[in-house]
Parts: sequence; C-alpha cells; structure tokens
Amino acid sequence: MHTQIRYGSTTNSPDLLRFQDNHVLKETKRRVDEDQVIEYRLNGRVDERGRGVGWFYKKDLLMDDRSRHKTPPQEPIVAENFFYPQTDKLYPRTIKTKMAFRYGTIHGGHDRLLYLIENARDSVQMSHRLFEVLDESSPRCLYFDLDGDVKYREREDFIIHELKTYVEREFECEFLTPVIIRSQDQSKFSCHLIFPEIQFANHTHQLQYVPRLLYHLKDFSQELVEVVDRAPYSRFQNFRLPWAVKLSLKDGIKPNSRFDPNKPYLDDWKTIFAGYTNPAYRRKLPAAKAWIMTGPITRLRIRSPHERASDINCLYLEKFLQNEPKGVCELPDLHTDQVAWFQFCLDRINPSRADHWWSWFRLCGMVYRIMHPDEWDVDAVENPHADTILEIFLKWSSSYKDYNRQENIDLINGARGKERISGPRLLKNIIMFDNPNIEFPQLSQEILEEHMLIELARIQHTLDDDKKIIPMEG
Repeated sequence: MHTQIRYGSTTNSPDLLRFQDNHVLKETKRRVDEDQVIEYRLNGRVDERGRGVGWFYKKDLLMDDRSRHKTPPQEPIVAENFFYPQTDKLYPRTIKTKMAFRYGTIHGGHDRLLYLIENARDSVQMSHRLFEVLDESSPRCLYFDLDGDVKYREREDFIIHELKTYVEREFECEFLTPVIIRSQDQSKFSCHLIFPEIQFANHTHQLQYVPRLLYHLKDFSQELVEVVDRAPYSRFQNFRLPWAVKLSLKDGIKPNSRFDPNKPYLDDWKTIFAGYTNPAYRRKLPAAKAWIMTGPITRLRIRSPHERASDINCLYLEKFLQNEPKGVCELPDLHTDQVAWFQFCLDRINPSRADHWWSWFRLCGMVYRIMHPDEWDVDAVENPHADTILEIFLKWSSSYKDYNRQENIDLINGARGKERISGPRLLKNIIMFDNPNIEFPQLSQEILEEHMLIELARIQHTLDDDKKIIPMEG
C-alpha cells in the first residue's frame, strides 16, 4: 500500500506536493457550521485504489478516525496552519483573513515523516509549515521550548549547557546529549531542545516529572525561568517541526523563522522529533519525586480542585504575587451585579498579566463564556451585559504595549464552540493567587463546597459499584 498524506485543499508546502499522486480525488466544496472553516472534503477516506488519508479540520474528527481505525500511538500526527476567508457578521461585504489548523496522520511512522520533510534540509525554498502533534497517548521524549529577548542569543550555549546540567541533576543521568534545533530569527532567542534519552510513555507519564521540573527551575537558575516556555505540555500539543517556518496573519510566511537542527543524536535523524522514542537510547528514570511547593501556589493547589497542569505551569507564577497589606476582601455578588463583580476582579489581579500571553489567552476564553453562558448551560440565557463585559476587558487588555483591539476580539470569539473553556472560577483563582496576603472568605467557602461535592460524588460512585458486586456462592 502506497502510504502518503493526501489533503483536500491546496498547500504551499512544496515538500508535501511530491506526496500527491497523479490520480486526483474528486473534491466537493461545502460550507459547514459557521464556527468552522470552509472545508474541502474528500469523497471518502480512501479512494478506489486504496490510497490516501485526508486532512481533518477539527482535531476531534482526527482522533475519532484514529480510534476507529485503531491507529497505534507511534503513528505521528502532524498539523499545518493555513489562511482562510471569513465574512464579517456585522459587515457582510467585508472579508477577513483568518488562520486555522488542519490535522493528519502519517502512516509509516517517523521514517515516513522524516522522508516527508527532509527535502527542506538543504533548501529554504522547500521549508514547510508543519507541526508535530503529541496527543495524550503519544510516546515522547523530554523537550523544551526556549524563547526570549535577543540579548540571550549571545548566551545561548551557556543557557543550553545550564539546562542540560539541571536535567541531568533532576533525572540522575550523567552525560546526556540533547538535540538542539535553532531558529534563524536574529531578532530574538529561540530554540528547541529534545533529550532522546529521557523518554515518557504518554502525557500522563510526562506529568509525573515535567511540572515539578518547571516549578523548581527557580531554585536552580533565574535565567532559565526567563527563557523556558512552560506552555507546550498540553494534552494535545503542537510542536513546530524542524525546517518549518512561521505563518503570520500580519507578515505571511516568515522565512527567517525557520528552525534548523544542529545535528541528530547518534546520527539518527529521527531524533529531531520529540515524539520519536527509540528503546535503545532510553535511560532508566528515577522514581517521580514529590512536588514540593511553597507559598501561595501551595494554598491554591490545596484549595482549588479543578486546576489544570498547564495553568500550574504557566498561569500561577511568582512574578505575579502582589505585596498588598494583610486584610480581608469581600467580592461583589456575581449573580446580582455581574458588571461590578467583573470590574472589581480585574482591578485586583496583577496588571502585568496584560503583557503575559498565557494569562491573556486564558482570560479571553473566560470572557467569552461569561458573555455567552447559554452555550454551556441550556438553562442560561444570553448575558444582557455582554457588551459592557467586553469593553471592560478590552480596556484592561489595552495596557499591553502592542495592544490590538481586533486581535483581542478575535481571540475571545475563538472560544465559540469549545467545550473546555473556563468560567468565572478562573478569575477567582487568579485573584486568590495574586493577593497572598488577603483572605477571601467567600471564595474559600465556594472551594470548600466544591471539594465536598466532589467527595460526595466519589462516595456515591463507590456505593454504586458495591451494589454491582455479586456475592460468591457457598
């Protein structure tokens, strides 16, 4: 069987074109739900000659397809970003350019993926826009995304050596050899580090080590805290592939953003992929260590039962702690005066969060959920104060030096149709974290009640399971 990626819409990736067969599948163009892009759907997953796998324009569709066909986790997932036109709802004659991702499976493993992109090794013109995707079941190596101001470029070798030393200490492994993939962008410091010898079976296994590793960076090197990105460890993670370039709504394709690997581990070029795990390279990992947390993060971790690992890594950072005098704070009632509650909360979180991408990203989703509660609760109605809530948030966000009103609105509206969008609880948790010297009796009581409900549900589930047990005879 001839294994390839086949896709419905055109792509600017020349290295993908050589995977197109002369036989072109018939395409049909249809408009799907308004929260999706215009999709070019292939007539069936496989054509009459048994070839071809299509792009999926939603990751859930891709994962359903992999589950249905029992695709092994070792078969890589890739993503590619692209532009598409969208009609403005308020001004129908106005066409906006939007950017989205499409996803596909590489059948044939990392050998096939390397074959797919290796033409880009010696030619900038052959650069692509592909991302490696690590889902919950994907095996993966330890990897890092380093990103910072241009001043760190001259210290790049030292920073990499420092991070290598920290990893060797934490994993009790000497003489590790990371694969280094550097950005050509001279205006900033940016590179990826992959440790082929430190391997995890899946996302759950990774979570036993990486959050603690990131948290205790501050005890080893403040410089590493400033350049190590804490975000790229989600349950469905895009990680830019080597020889890939960025695609920007503002600048289009950016050739100078290309990622070039230095050299592979043991001359095995597949080690440039974070998702490639070779048992022959694997070091024995020590037992996962206890996550020793101190200060406000401990209070948050104990009190809040729903915190995501990505937020623990990226949202609750010590640089946001405010040294306010000790006291007690009562919030306005959320249900009787939502506008006053929202304004009050935004005024009391650290204002520097407006410059912090992850804070801004998470709060944008929360704003949409507050504006449109009916999308998550069938008993709710459209918020009559939605426009006021939006303007309050935009005013708060405008303190960012490169603030763009439309960019904010687009990201807020991007939460439409998403299931995992946080509500007001997110803002409450941020207030509690940012103000460690202040007590919030209302919030403490709410979280205590949440814990009680979770425990009651657990007890009920246990009782239900006990009822299903059939007594043994005799």
